[in-house]
Amino acid sequence: MAASRPERVEALILSACPYVDAARRAKAGGGKPAIDEAAIQADGRHLLELWGMRQSFYPEGRSDLLERFIIDALKAGPRAAEGHRVVSRYVMEDRLPLVRCPTLVIAPTADPHAHPHAPAVAAAIAGSKLVEIEAGMVPLPDHMPHAFAAAIDQFLSSLP
Repeated sequence: MAASRPERVEALILSACPYVDAARRAKAGGGKPAIDEAAIQADGRHLLELWGMRQSFYPEGRSDLLERFIIDALKAGPRAAEGHRVVSRYVMEDRLPLVRCPTLVIAPTADPHAHPHAPAVAAAIAGSKLVEIEAGMVPLPDHMPHAFAAAIDQFLSSLP
């Protein structure tokens, strides 16, 4: 939206945004299952499979956050992995430079999927600001809500 209809977006906040370029799209198209893709099993083993896929990306002692993910995956049913497939097809390297509004890129440092790519995302958007949230993991807004909200508040408060 910020790239295609810039007049409608005053500011943009990207949290844990991957950088999807041609190399990443080629890698994603290699036949490997999407993140969160687990074939439904009559005995419920797919729930354990989903739990296992995600467990290392969630904070220890916060099974409530992982339970929320499982609930969302159940609600989405067979479409649970579709968001990852869509992101993997997005031609981001052409779109990000079109963003003209003030942009905050939030990078949780313990998110191995997004954090390594955060500098590329920020570099692709002229004038963007990159903020790293130390020890933040995949479920950052729920894992560290105060740090997440503070980063957003500081960014929005700095805008004219």
